[in-house]
Amino acid sequence: MYLNSHSYYSLRYGTMPVERLVAEARKCGVSALALTDINNSMGMMDFIGECRMAGIRPIAGMELRDAENRLLFIVIARNNEGFREINEFLTRHNLEKTPLPPRAPRFDHVYVIYPFAGSIPLKPAENEFIGVRPGEINKLVTSRFRYYQQQLIALLPVTFAAKEEFELHRHLRAIDKNTPLSKLTPDDLASPKETFLPPDFI
Repeated sequence: MYLNSHSYYSLRYGTMPVERLVAEARKCGVSALALTDINNSMGMMDFIGECRMAGIRPIAGMELRDAENRLLFIVIARNNEGFREINEFLTRHNLEKTPLPPRAPRFDHVYVIYPFAGSIPLKPAENEFIGVRPGEINKLVTSRFRYYQQQLIALLPVTFAAKEEFELHRHLRAIDKNTPLSKLTPDDLASPKETFLPPDFI
């Protein structure tokens, strides 16, 4: 299951309309898909409708990033109450104009996924997980998190339908950063590998 996918509602970052995201997931045989657009849930209703028509289980979530575009954590709603918790959390920070915290608050109906390369709690709570990307697996050997294997999950972000869309993503990121393309760093960009892979291959 893909727990971290972006549509073009991830403003100045994502490239795919919701319809295409779901169509690409179906083409790859994905049975469940979480939409986790960056700091918003505007595309969720369209996403749910498209998933139902495609026979895919829709899962609501959000990717939380700070003002410098650093990934803080990903939140996945367990149910409708969890979706409410996620939106109230973001709304409160938007209204109060306060920065998002590096660690998620206590949620009752939400799963939290911290990136392996990010700021992870010393002892993750029962609803907290550590997302490990394929290129990070070898680092687990010397990591303290090898003792929390039940809380490690595969994190395979999806941002593009095809690698060719990476160029569009680069232009969107340059607009967002108000900088020339040549000044973008790898930290400003998604990986060009953030495309769907068939579940059997994963």
